[in-house]
Amino acid sequence: QQTWQPVALPLSPRERQVFRSIGAGRGPREIAAELQISVKTVESHREKIKHKLLLDSDDALLHATVRWHDGYGLRDPETVSG
Repeated sequence: QQTWQPVALPLSPRERQVFRSIGAGRGPREIAAELQISVKTVESHREKIKHKLLLDSDDALLHATVRWHDGYGLRDPETVSG
């Protein structure tokens, strides 16, 4: 009998930009200004990233982005699977 395993989905190019910016320590307003999008759009991307990477909280997202940014063995955020 097979057991269902959740699978992370790849991020869009814009989601990867937001992911990297979060990992670099930028807040929503700074990311919005940098990418020339609204803060609301940044927050929407954050939620989509959490869903796609199977992360259950803002803390988990921050942890994943910091680990990726600092080079602790995570692959490119396009292919991060947990």
